[in-house]
Amino acid sequence: MLNTELEVLQLQGALYVPIPLGQKGPATAGWQHNPKQLHEIPDNGNVGVLLGPKTGLCAIDFDGAWGRKLFDELFGGMAILPETVMWSSGKPHRFQMLFSVPSECWQYLRTVKKNDKQATGKPEGLEFRWNNVQSVLPPSIHPETQKPYHWLASPCDVAVAELPEVVLAWWLAECNPEPVKHQYEFTGNSTEQEAKVIKCLDAIKQKQPVLGYDDWSVITWSVFNTLEHNEQQTVALMSQRWPEQKRGEYSKLLTSRYNGTRRRTMGTLYHYAGIKLDRKDVLQARLATLLRK
Repeated sequence: MLNTELEVLQLQGALYVPIPLGQKGPATAGWQHNPKQLHEIPDNGNVGVLLGPKTGLCAIDFDGAWGRKLFDELFGGMAILPETVMWSSGKPHRFQMLFSVPSECWQYLRTVKKNDKQATGKPEGLEFRWNNVQSVLPPSIHPETQKPYHWLASPCDVAVAELPEVVLAWWLAECNPEPVKHQYEFTGNSTEQEAKVIKCLDAIKQKQPVLGYDDWSVITWSVFNTLEHNEQQTVALMSQRWPEQKRGEYSKLLTSRYNGTRRRTMGTLYHYAGIKLDRKDVLQARLATLLRK
């Protein structure tokens, strides 16, 4: 495909995806992993720009007046955005803006879309487009209007701007919400068993600040069994040291059917903590295991 605007955009890092004429989506499997140079795009079809880590480019898609209104509410208006490459399908209040993203943020981003949930028909929205996503560019033909997309700010006239920090910060927060915190008050009157669990967990935390899934699963079940299936107490103790990244991760685990892990008790915690069991603890651990068989 020969196109001056797309040639200039390629010089700024763009890679392309071939799309059948009059469509919005690629027809080739694995297109996300096999972007093309412009000369590899057929002249008789549409074309999209690949977004995400392979290019470092993202697009903000204003899909209707509601999307523009939401952006204004979030950031105080469009004036916060620098001049950058823009294009539109020609449909009212619909356009996209292209931005670059600092490489240190790439792994923490994902596509985020906000829709008007009050809409009766097809909802309008605001979308931050990223990994495994492409956006159709001019001079492609829109499938509904049967007219070409057109530039609002051509790559020949403006460079792709870096996404402003305040907008990037909001996007990162949407992709990486604060870990869920569970409230559980521990008093100085903790039971002997609870005190042992806390001692072990603190030792494990010091040795393994980050747990792989298998270790996390085994340790959680061990705490749960040792504390006589007190889920609230188990989740609180564990999440204080290894916070949930998604709400309900601990509860989901504790309702699973992994029976091998279900039998783990205090002995397992001592093992992970590197603490030698005394005779009383050995007997209690063996008894707990027998009762669960």
